[in-house]
Amino acid sequence: LLEPAAWSLPIIVGPYYHHNTATVTELRAHEALCLAQSSSELFHSLNMLLRDTQQSQKMGTKAHRWLRSTAKHTQESTRQLIASL
Repeated sequence: LLEPAAWSLPIIVGPYYHHNTATVTELRAHEALCLAQSSSELFHSLNMLLRDTQQSQKMGTKAHRWLRSTAKHTQESTRQLIASL
């Protein structure tokens, strides 16, 4: 999930994302991810992203912004933790 976001690419995930539930939930809330529950939904998502390059770019940009924001929060939390030691 993080690799496409780092490259500003749209993200499509299948129904088995239980190890990344929080990340998927956040990316969906930011409209940066497509969730495909079936092969037909996967086809529809891929078709849409390939045909609508503006939408594809928007999703990729949103994913990248989310990743940068999350990284900044993580970095700040780490600094505060180290400072408290």
